[in-house]
Amino acid sequence: MKAVIVTADGPEHRFVTRSLIEALGDHLSGIVIERGAGEKKSIAASLAQATRRYGAITVLERLMTKLNRRLFNANKMQLEACYRILGRLSPETYMPPKMLVLEVESANRNDCIKWIENIKPDYVFVYGTGIIGQKLLSLPSMGALNLHTGISPYYRGSDCAFWPLYNNEPLMLGSTVHKCTPELDGGDIYGRISIRLSKDDNPYTAFAKAVEAGTSLYSNIAKRLVRGEEVPSEKQDFSKGKEYRFKDKTFVQELIMEYRVSSGKIGKIIADAEELSLPFCDAK
Repeated sequence: MKAVIVTADGPEHRFVTRSLIEALGDHLSGIVIERGAGEKKSIAASLAQATRRYGAITVLERLMTKLNRRLFNANKMQLEACYRILGRLSPETYMPPKMLVLEVESANRNDCIKWIENIKPDYVFVYGTGIIGQKLLSLPSMGALNLHTGISPYYRGSDCAFWPLYNNEPLMLGSTVHKCTPELDGGDIYGRISIRLSKDDNPYTAFAKAVEAGTSLYSNIAKRLVRGEEVPSEKQDFSKGKEYRFKDKTFVQELIMEYRVSSGKIGKIIADAEELSLPFCDAK
């Protein structure tokens, strides 16, 4: 069996990649790393393009959300939470010697598609990239899998370590390993795992803990698959839960969450769930 990893290069991506490398062993034939550089545009050009596509009101709301995230150091807090829980990993410490590595702006580019096609993989294992297109998904003979840091089908899409806390459902935090399909986080499920938070946690640490737990599940499933073992899967029932989009989380929801965290309301919600059983504990 041949396998290819398709990922990006943040601390969470490195954590998942290191674990998959260990799980896949000699079956791993290549790694694609999305850098997402892209063509730089002026602020005016970017605003004009976004306004044409989404409308002035939506663009104004997104600008307010970005400002809010900057005021609360949201990106820095997420990065620090990942470093604290997942560690500061350097690729030099875990990347196999002579491993084929391709760095691209997008895994859907033709040069990347051709590169993977030449490897002729049986499996592609995805984590933390942009939406993978059908061309790439059609390349592995046995299929592509993805690690989603949310409990599907209840929480699909973006910010799924945020919405369960916002909706007062801390037991619905966790990760899902599923078949990677054109439907966002909608493929057949191979496994799910819930996480237990402490009263001092927040959406940033919840995300890192979901990555940590999901990585173990993902690696175990990947190891079994490349060994030729059968791993059962189940179709998702889309009548349950919701698919969240990036645009759904605005500065309004973020301000409400900041208040709930600072006032201790999130800590109380987590504490009230401590005695309840976790709904998903797949150990494959």
